[in-house]
Amino acid sequence: MGKWLILDYAMNRNYACWWVSPTYRMASQVWRDLKRMSRNFEQLTVSQNEMRIDAKKGGSIEIRSAHLPDVLRGAGLNFVVLDEAAFMPPEIWGEIVRPMLSDKSGGALFLSTPYGRNWFYDLYMAGRDRRQQEWRSFQYTSYQNPYIPREEIDSIRAATSSSVFRAEYMAEFLDDDGLVFRGIHAAATAPAHPRPLEGRLYVGGIDWGRSRDFTVITLIDAETRQVVAVERFNQVGWALQRGRIAALCALWKPAYLWAEENSIGAVNLEALQADGVPVRPFRPLPPVKRR
Repeated sequence: MGKWLILDYAMNRNYACWWVSPTYRMASQVWRDLKRMSRNFEQLTVSQNEMRIDAKKGGSIEIRSAHLPDVLRGAGLNFVVLDEAAFMPPEIWGEIVRPMLSDKSGGALFLSTPYGRNWFYDLYMAGRDRRQQEWRSFQYTSYQNPYIPREEIDSIRAATSSSVFRAEYMAEFLDDDGLVFRGIHAAATAPAHPRPLEGRLYVGGIDWGRSRDFTVITLIDAETRQVVAVERFNQVGWALQRGRIAALCALWKPAYLWAEENSIGAVNLEALQADGVPVRPFRPLPPVKRR
């Protein structure tokens, strides 16, 4: 829906549009789709080098990545799509994109899988509030996708944990009730949403997992050795996992991350490095046999 909408706005309303994804690799997939769709319209010109589509009447579409937020600043826009918005730092919208829409009273479309009750959840709730007329919210499950057979979703449901299925396929915003360990927020002594401090050095590591095991990314303050951020997830595709890792790094800007270069790690390391994530490979030493 979002891709057809942005094409319509560029062609028929002469809008200056952006499509913003959390990482360059995710943005590249959208770019491939829009290029293919553009072949059906003679009034569109595609620029591969700039990842830009221009309409004859003056409208345009540019594909951007949010992993380097400061690069996004400057342009005046009519319309923006924030793809997988929940996995972007909140500053992308509030401090960068929204000001670029102000001059032209532009609009935005936020597309995302829920990711807990973060800033994207707050925007979703604003759209449910009848008093906030400038916002509208919509929620669709995978069962409502006409391109995915219901039997396929049922099969996934049978092999997937309840919390993952509810978030990834039923588009539910989960709080403690959807977690294995409950009462975490009430028991935690650290700030619920700590923010990076100016001048501090942050480093971290990634432990890969997908089906049974969890992928875990942990960031620490290199001086105090305090854990400042932890993300964990499983039964989620590699592309989405990398998007979550890149979004966390865009917020905290760690100097580097260590990640195991095993059979599943090598491909992910290469993809993350291509997206500008400062990840470094390591290989664990083989076990030593004692005589």
